Amino acid sequence: MGWFYVVTLVIVAIINLSNGLYQNSTFGLFADFPAKYTNALVLGNNICGTFTTVLSIVVTMILSDVRSIAITYFSISLFILGMCGLSLIALVKQKFYTYHIDKGNAARAQANASKPGLSQFVECFKLCWVQLFNVFFIFFVSLTIFPAMMAATPLYMEPGQEWHSIWPERLYTFITCFLTFNLFATIGSTIANFVQWPRPRFLWIPVLLRGLLIPFFMFCNYRPFDRTLPVIFKSEFLFLLGGIVMALTSGYFSSLAMMYAPSGG
Repeated sequence: MGWFYVVTLVIVAIINLSNGLYQNSTFGLFADFPAKYTNALVLGNNICGTFTTVLSIVVTMILSDVRSIAITYFSISLFILGMCGLSLIALVKQKFYTYHIDKGNAARAQANASKPGLSQFVECFKLCWVQLFNVFFIFFVSLTIFPAMMAATPLYMEPGQEWHSIWPERLYTFITCFLTFNLFATIGSTIANFVQWPRPRFLWIPVLLRGLLIPFFMFCNYRPFDRTLPVIFKSEFLFLLGGIVMALTSGYFSSLAMMYAPSGG
């Protein structure tokens, strides 16, 4: 199985390199657009996550064979990926797109902007480092909890107790972890289009307070088979509420930070 392990690592590395290239390219591209279009990228990623989770739930409910599930799931995903490629080709031909790109290029030409050097990166960092920290810490907390901690937190049951959740056992993790995070992160990003609070200089306060969510999930039923800490929060509804708060604030504050950053807020 050594070759399988190596091939898997190579594929994972390629996927992450591609994802990094994609994200940096798209966010850099839309820096010439109004701030709400930067949020549209964040919102689109969250909508994609929600759609993918719903697709997983539907396929799992309809099919029982693992191979059939995998083939169906990835066939649909490849089709959607192809549609995204076609939409990108159509996008770059839109007048709205070319207007903002030409406007950004003209502004850089007027300022005699050449290829940025290290000093320019440092100067840019000085102007927006607070929002860069906010983005980092928001995703540090979110990705610490989701999906690793949430997916490893099953329903709390006493010895001999039968399944008592309102969600089917087969779909419990799909709903309480993946659907909850993606759906409410989408809602949070959407709210950021209409409400921008707090202002840029105070955003770091709620961002840091989100760090308290990590110990909260640690004291839920996280890794029940080898944990040493007591389970304080046993209710599935309290766990679900924590997931909603974490996802909602992740989507909302990450959108705010990315919208504030280009203005040097």
